[in-house]
Amino acid sequence: MLGVQFAGTSLTIATCADIQGSSGGSAGLARAESGVYIMGTIFNVVAYGAHHKRLESAISKALDEARRLDQMLSNYRPDSELS
Repeated sequence: MLGVQFAGTSLTIATCADIQGSSGGSAGLARAESGVYIMGTIFNVVAYGAHHKRLESAISKALDEARRLDQMLSNYRPDSELS
């Protein structure tokens, strides 16, 4: 399960493996979280799963993508495609 929260909005994504591997909740699942200030707000990613290192890798990739999109789509960065 992957949760993303930004600007007061929350998005949760669960994989079939995580749903089948748990018995009705997050019991027994590892939790990892990280966040950065980006896109003019705090961007947090929270992930649950069986393998903590995989969770950290997924979070890192999600935050890298958020940074990439911020650079490309920012209206306040002079080097972005929108400026």
